Amino acid sequence: DLLRRLRQVSPESPILIAADIRGHWDAEKAKQWEADHGDYPAVAKALGQKYAVLKQWPDAERCLRKYINVSPDYKGYEDLATTYKNRQMNDKWLATLKEYLAHGQDYGLQYCKAQIEIADYYIGNHDFKSALPYADAAAQTASASGLECAAAAHTGLGDWTTAEQLITDEMNHYSQSPYNWYSWCNHTGHGDLAGAAKAMNDYFANKGDNLGDEDLLQLGCLQMSQQKNTEALATFQKR
Repeated sequence: DLLRRLRQVSPESPILIAADIRGHWDAEKAKQWEADHGDYPAVAKALGQKYAVLKQWPDAERCLRKYINVSPDYKGYEDLATTYKNRQMNDKWLATLKEYLAHGQDYGLQYCKAQIEIADYYIGNHDFKSALPYADAAAQTASASGLECAAAAHTGLGDWTTAEQLITDEMNHYSQSPYNWYSWCNHTGHGDLAGAAKAMNDYFANKGDNLGDEDLLQLGCLQMSQQKNTEALATFQKR
């Protein structure tokens, strides 16, 4: 056991202290752990996460701040932001994620995740203009979630052409089924609905009887949208 061997040769190792915080919590030792080892990122992070579980918010915030001051990665900022979100302090939650984007380390999809969180927050509040720069930045990674987020922002702004392009880009790169494209056209009343419907019918024709649960769900929804309710019922029953 590596931790046991480490305890023998280096009992004050920050790695051991962090492991004890996570697995052998002792509230009476916590202050001493922080005083003696709290400047080590692993210890500060473990303390912050444990205090958050215990809902000791000021302690969690203090320790997580210590962590990101030394190691400004996404996980540290996310943990700190969550302490605010759990207290419905959305302004501080939002500011913390924006701080990460300004000062954190860009590891591509980690930045993308933060950008999507911010964009989704604004989209949820129908503030599509504020969401747009974060959503577009997320889409620049060409990730499926980034493309979907940007499509939602452009849809909210009524930029139908860009939104449809983002949806079809996501479909062509990641999705086998064109259902999201068809659903978007159907719900917004924009885009190439006929093309999307043809793509759906071709997709199901090519699949034949090899339809999984998600395929059957999408087929039933397609049939309902086409007023084929008897066929839709049979599809749902088959599923």
